Amino acid sequence: MPNAFNFSASPFDCLTQEQQRLVRDHVDVAYFPKGTVILEVGAQPTHLWVVIKGQVAQHDEGEVVASYGPHDCFDGRALVAGKSSSRFVATEEVVAYELARQTVQDLIAANAHFGALLFADLGSKLSALTERQEGNELQAFNLARVDEALLRPAIVVDAETDILSVVRLFQEHKSTNVLVRDNAATPPRLGMFTATALQKAVLRGTPLDQLPVGLLANYNLVTVRASDQVGDALALMQRHNIHRVVVLEGDEVKGVLESLDVFAFLSNHSHLISMRLDNAGSLEELAAIAGQITDMIGRQFRSGTRVALIARLVQDLNARLFARAWQLIAPPELVANSCLFVMGSEGRGEQLLKTDQDNGLVLRNGFAPPAELAAICQRFSDALASFGYPPCPGGI
Repeated sequence: MPNAFNFSASPFDCLTQEQQRLVRDHVDVAYFPKGTVILEVGAQPTHLWVVIKGQVAQHDEGEVVASYGPHDCFDGRALVAGKSSSRFVATEEVVAYELARQTVQDLIAANAHFGALLFADLGSKLSALTERQEGNELQAFNLARVDEALLRPAIVVDAETDILSVVRLFQEHKSTNVLVRDNAATPPRLGMFTATALQKAVLRGTPLDQLPVGLLANYNLVTVRASDQVGDALALMQRHNIHRVVVLEGDEVKGVLESLDVFAFLSNHSHLISMRLDNAGSLEELAAIAGQITDMIGRQFRSGTRVALIARLVQDLNARLFARAWQLIAPPELVANSCLFVMGSEGRGEQLLKTDQDNGLVLRNGFAPPAELAAICQRFSDALASFGYPPCPGGI
C-alpha cells in the first residue's frame, strides 16, 4: 500500500485527512512499458491514473491533443462518463498510481471542490483541442440551463415522518435525500434530510421508528432556478460546500441537482440522456428526451466527433428510447412475451436524424396477445410521431 502519494498536487490538495486516508487505503501502483495502450477509445475505465514517472500521450482521431507527466492525472472525464473518447498511450516507461473508479466517485460525492478541480485540470489539458473545436461540450456546459441536466425527482415527506420510514424511501427510490415539509412552523418551511444526517440520528440513541425526521432536517436550503446555468449551480455548491441544490420553477420544487450529475453532464451528454431514458416515467418525458438526442447530434458533430461514432451513440439511445416507450405503453405481460424490433436504416445503425420508422413485433410461441393488440401498436406509432418521427404507412 503506497504511502508516498503526493497530496500537494491538484486536485488532491483539497482533500480532508479522512479523504486522504481513503486514497491511501485504495491506491495501487501500475507499470506500463513504452508503447502500451493504457486506455482505448470506447473502453470503460476502471481507474483514475496519476503519473509518477514517464509520459502519457492522449490521442484524438490520430492526433496528439495532450500530454501527461508526473503528478498529472487522467482520465477523469472518461471515469465519470463511463467510456473513453480518447486513446492514451505510454510514450515512455510509465509508473502511475491507480485509484479505483468507485473511490474517485466517493471522493467527488464527499468533496465537490475535488470534482471541480479534477475537471478544471482536464479543461486545461484539453485547451489545444478546445481551441480548434467550435461548440464543444465544455463550452456547452457553461451555457446549459439547470433543467437540461439530470434533475433527481424530489421526494417530499412531512416533518413528523419517522426516520426508519425515510430510510425505506431511500432504498425504494435509490436516493440519498428527502425534502422535509414542516407545516407546523410559522411560516411553513421546507428542509432536507440526507443519508449523511442518518449518522447523527443513530447516535442520538432514539429508536429510528420513533424519531421524527423534522428534528434533524436542515432548513437552510440552497436553491437555484430551473433557468439558471449549470456552471452557476456548480459554483454555488462549491461556495456553500454542499453536494446538491434544490431546483425551483417559480415557487414549485422541480427537482434536486446533485454535483455528481453535474460532472456527468460535463463529461458526456449522451451518458446523461441515457440516464434520463432509464428514469423516464411518461411519454411526455420521452418526447423531451427525443429532442435532446437531436440536439446532441449537432453538438457532437460541431465538436469534431466522428460520424460513425455519433451513429453508434444515436443507435443505442434510439433503441433505448423505443424500448422505454414500449414498456410504458404495453402491458407487462405483453412486454415479457414479445420482441419489438427496428428495421431499415435505423435498425442497421445508419440513421442519424429522424425518418419514418419501420418496426415489427414478434410474439412468443403459444402466447395469446391481448385483444387490443392493434390499438396498443397504434399507440406506440403515435408515440413515435410525438417524438418527431414521421409516420410510417406500414405501422407495426
